[in-house]
Amino acid sequence: MGKSGLALTLARAFNGEIISADSRQVYRFMDVGTAKLSSEDRAEIRHHLIDNLDPDKDFSLALFLDMAHEAIQDVHARGKLPIVVGGTGQYVWALAEGWQVPHVPPDQRLRQELEERVSREGPDSLHRTLYEIDVETASKINSHNVRRVIRALETYYATGVAPSTLRR
Repeated sequence: MGKSGLALTLARAFNGEIISADSRQVYRFMDVGTAKLSSEDRAEIRHHLIDNLDPDKDFSLALFLDMAHEAIQDVHARGKLPIVVGGTGQYVWALAEGWQVPHVPPDQRLRQELEERVSREGPDSLHRTLYEIDVETASKINSHNVRRVIRALETYYATGVAPSTLRR
């Protein structure tokens, strides 16, 4: 039994509803490769944060947290137990630890510059820059996870505040 199967079992046993913490299941039309439950399973137990956005829309940790908090309040208001399940660990940790994440829109120009730098100098170069700005965040991100390193730098450049400070 996987995470979704366990969540269904728990929801049945404890009068719960499922809050998806998956960064891909939130998108409509992306059923293949996202391990979405069948429409029958979703009809039996109410699910939140599945099929909410079209694939051309941006989805971020900040938006996930907003949507998840709203869904959790909705589930509680109806006297049910919210059960958070999903494949994006950062989303689960952020929700469980109460991270405060700023709404920083993607900066395509900066992303392109940083990606070009990675092509020229390698991922460790970019990771060293993050390390100089925010040791705590850099120590939690593998240098080869270029997307997360770039997002951390993008957040820092947009706000002037280290991402680890913003999470607190």
